[in-house]
Amino acid sequence: MRFPATIMVLAGCLATAEPAPNPSDAAATPSSDTLALTRFLPAENKGGKLDVVVDARDPESGWLTITERITDFHLEPPLYFKPLGRSPEHEYEDFRAVGPKGNPIKVERDRGKWVLPNFKGTSVEVTYRAKPGGIGRHGHQGLIQPDWASFDGRVYLMPKGAMGMSEITLSVQVPDGWDVHTPFRELEDGRYSLDTVPDRVMFESLQTSCIALGAFDRDDRTYGDTDFRVAVYSGFPEEHKKLVFDKTHRMAEWFADKTGFDPGHPFMFAFLPMPFKDRVFGGAWANGACYEQPTDRLRNWELLGHRFAHPINKYHPSGMTLRDPQDHWFMEGWASYIELISTAETGIGHPDQRAWNKMWSWFVRERALHPQYDRALAKEAGAGKDAGEILHYAKGPLVVKLLDEEMRARTGKNMEQFFKYLNEKYGGHKAPIPLRDELHAFTGVSFEHFWARHVDNAGAIVPVWSASERMRPAAEAMAQEPPMAMVGGRRIHPTFLHYLTYSAKFERFAEIEDWLEEAVARRAELDRRGIRPWPAWMYEVEYGLHPTVQLQIMEAELAWPLHLEPSLSATSPARGGCGGGATTTEDSAGPEPRFTLIDGHPSSVIWKNLLQREQAYLGQLVHTGLEAIQAHRYFNQGDPPVGRPLGFGPKQSFIGMSVWLTPPDRIDFEIEVDGSVSMEKRSVLAEPGWHRTWLTMEDKHRPDGEKVVVLKVYADGELAGERAFWQRTLPEDP
Repeated sequence: MRFPATIMVLAGCLATAEPAPNPSDAAATPSSDTLALTRFLPAENKGGKLDVVVDARDPESGWLTITERITDFHLEPPLYFKPLGRSPEHEYEDFRAVGPKGNPIKVERDRGKWVLPNFKGTSVEVTYRAKPGGIGRHGHQGLIQPDWASFDGRVYLMPKGAMGMSEITLSVQVPDGWDVHTPFRELEDGRYSLDTVPDRVMFESLQTSCIALGAFDRDDRTYGDTDFRVAVYSGFPEEHKKLVFDKTHRMAEWFADKTGFDPGHPFMFAFLPMPFKDRVFGGAWANGACYEQPTDRLRNWELLGHRFAHPINKYHPSGMTLRDPQDHWFMEGWASYIELISTAETGIGHPDQRAWNKMWSWFVRERALHPQYDRALAKEAGAGKDAGEILHYAKGPLVVKLLDEEMRARTGKNMEQFFKYLNEKYGGHKAPIPLRDELHAFTGVSFEHFWARHVDNAGAIVPVWSASERMRPAAEAMAQEPPMAMVGGRRIHPTFLHYLTYSAKFERFAEIEDWLEEAVARRAELDRRGIRPWPAWMYEVEYGLHPTVQLQIMEAELAWPLHLEPSLSATSPARGGCGGGATTTEDSAGPEPRFTLIDGHPSSVIWKNLLQREQAYLGQLVHTGLEAIQAHRYFNQGDPPVGRPLGFGPKQSFIGMSVWLTPPDRIDFEIEVDGSVSMEKRSVLAEPGWHRTWLTMEDKHRPDGEKVVVLKVYADGELAGERAFWQRTLPEDP
């Protein structure tokens, strides 16, 4: 039996577990002698030694002087060095090379590389200057200041084939009074060895590990087999340093207990000042991170949770690999999910889960403004930068949260337990994870319905977590207002109907009526099948719910995968009430719902007016050479228009657009309010080849309140067409 509900409505109504997959079908625990690491990691190192010397004794200049001594390195010529960083985040200058006896070696620049065209030996020494600190993702990419510095291996220029080095050491020269803080092993001679990770990822450790230089306080502890180091800038106030140490170790203890965090190699977090308006990112990898923490800012602690997450679920050598491309979304989704869970459960974040409401509001807003950003998580690859941000840091973690809610309701198990199970079985990249099979094996039930609703298809997200009930008082207040329409017994609030016109999901007002009828019919079908997937309080105050929540619910129900539901029978119980309730049959469906306005409601009068004007507008098209009149919304001056709404707020400007089959010479736009008052008139001269013309229609020219706003378009002085739009105050974000 499958239970599609995101959460069951009544406590204690857990679904009967399905049989777990046959052990021969489920993913077997990988054995240590059959690890397929070569599938995920670079090949074993081939030889060669690299000794890197970083001279940071001139911090006032902002530059480092770096010397690399390479010995016993066999490589086919020509030898070249290329930057691990990129411009303008990192700058490089004054590159020189000498042979084993100090003899100068010719150097040429070739498309961003430093080439040694005549070099044929096995040992070489190069020296150059590097400057981190350019602005990139997360702010300054490293930074050098008069009393401290932090950067990662992107400051280095590395030779072709450097990943094959068998031995890498690092030494750092600093001003008097400065200390060196690294996640590496310190040798007796003061150098640092990178052998704390396997050879095959030693070069990756050099490239991505961060270090901090200067005066820092330390509080190092041990968790399992991990030497956990915390460095905090000494210039911070004593109370702040104490707080940072306390919260960091609280997080470390939580991750060790709840997820099995124990990478087994030295791990360091270094917390830096923020001397400028932009943040500071010194680097992050499997052995820690360096970033700014000048104040007790919640977002920075959430980011710390993210920095704990990726060494567990992603980075080499301690992370994991997901087997199937359709499940790759889970990597970033879980990391962004666990940052909110960890901070809440350690008392650092909001214990009532209100952060989920904030993330959900961000997601639904971006989804409304940019519908193309929402795509199936199973197909997130190739989503592009902007869409990827929403999928990785909003939709992905929200879906993991929904999965956790459903796991708890159906099986009593939770996401942290599942991930600890995965870490114990697959941590250290033991083998690729068949995520869906493992979830089935761990819980004993199938989540096929969940994958269909939330991962394999794009679509809405309904906020079913406990903090969503903070929206209830506002919903109860709005539910006291009279409806403007009924659809099959369901009341329609004027604020919700207007929001649908604003959503830009519909081309015509009449389409909204059809859509509402379809949505109400689908609800009736779900009710007949006993499917009640939302929290009980949402059904109780549904009429007054914020329009964004109502829209998400209707979209989710319309997309419900009924093909995965059991067929109805004469004795099918209603599943929203623990197997009780009335039985149902295929013949129990009521009459088709119809959209019916309530006479006397002011918004009903406006809706009738809009429908009548819409019919007249459609009859005007083509005959005058006009193909369409549209309104495009935008939010900031200079931003591209977003969507084509049928309604907007009184304080919103919009872009009026006319689309022509045969454009005239001069086009006039006029705004008319309430059928008689001309508020604004503007003109544009068409140029040869134009078939679309537009002008910004300012909100300052329209009166406040609920109005019918008509956009009239004239061709060479003659009325070519007019289209009506609904102006009404929009609700504040939930």
